[in-house]
Amino acid sequence: MRSSLKALVMLAGCLAALGGGPAWGCSASVDDLGPEVYCGKYRGGVKTTFYKTPDGRLGTMFQYPSLADLLDSIPTDDDMRQLTRNWRRGEGSPTRFPDEQMNVEVPVYLVAVSLGEDDHDLHVIVSDSARGRNRDFMNVEVSGLPRNRVDEGLFARARTQISGILSSVDMTRMGSYLRIDPPLPVLVQGSLFFDGDHEAGCSHCPGPNWAKPQTVWEIHPVYSITAQRPIAR
Repeated sequence: MRSSLKALVMLAGCLAALGGGPAWGCSASVDDLGPEVYCGKYRGGVKTTFYKTPDGRLGTMFQYPSLADLLDSIPTDDDMRQLTRNWRRGEGSPTRFPDEQMNVEVPVYLVAVSLGEDDHDLHVIVSDSARGRNRDFMNVEVSGLPRNRVDEGLFARARTQISGILSSVDMTRMGSYLRIDPPLPVLVQGSLFFDGDHEAGCSHCPGPNWAKPQTVWEIHPVYSITAQRPIAR
């Protein structure tokens, strides 16, 4: 299964080689199990686990007609930060908070991607519109393969899907984030995740300066990301 992702690893290698992003390497004190396997520390168990019901079944995918509708339905960042003072301490909560216990499906436009993350996740920036001002943005992360190998095939599938979507992208137009132009309409499914380890909208926060999410809410991990027709509004 892991050998099927060579194209994605080569794609990331091209990005690093051309100076577009950092080389992949594990977080400190985490063993490197390969370039496709998750190797971060902060809430790693949550980042590499789909939300499931108590009996072990994948939770329902709640459908949202737009990214704006999804963002309007979840608590604000400030409200989430009131739940605990420990968002940035150590490895964070090992379990999902109640508001994270939800799977969602939403049509969006893929506008940017960062391939060279230290934890082997792929940061994918999506928007509710292909163009225009006052757009909403969100970070959705295609996780590295789980270290415990639970549902590994599903994580590998998502990585193969994003590799296929990016295969048509001009790799000569790179920065720390690869700009996808024209933006690509995709349907994203995955589990909600509040990434309280960082802020939103600042210069060093996730996203390129022209497409900064204003929230640290993410879809993480991505369960599926597939190409679709342009979004009708």
